[in-house]
Amino acid sequence: MPHTPVEPTIVRALARYLGAHPLASDTSLGITQWWLHDQGSLREADVWEALEWLQRSQLVERIVAPDGRVRFRRNAAIPDDAWRRRLHEVLQTLPLAP
Repeated sequence: MPHTPVEPTIVRALARYLGAHPLASDTSLGITQWWLHDQGSLREADVWEALEWLQRSQLVERIVAPDGRVRFRRNAAIPDDAWRRRLHEVLQTLPLAP
């Protein structure tokens, strides 16, 4: 299992968003500003780290556009039920929220 991200709360917020919006795709900046705007002031670097952690967990995939910008989206190769089971397993490895 990948090492624990600096901000497990960001991982959980991303998981909630991707569970509700399975076709969503954006850059780390867009995700920080739009997907997670209700989480308060977040650093894009922390969001990037959480996205990378979810990618190593095979829940998120990274797409590099022709312009070089990196976008993240839910792993489309995993059917919804399997994705949700995997998400549950992965979230169990995170520390509990304070």
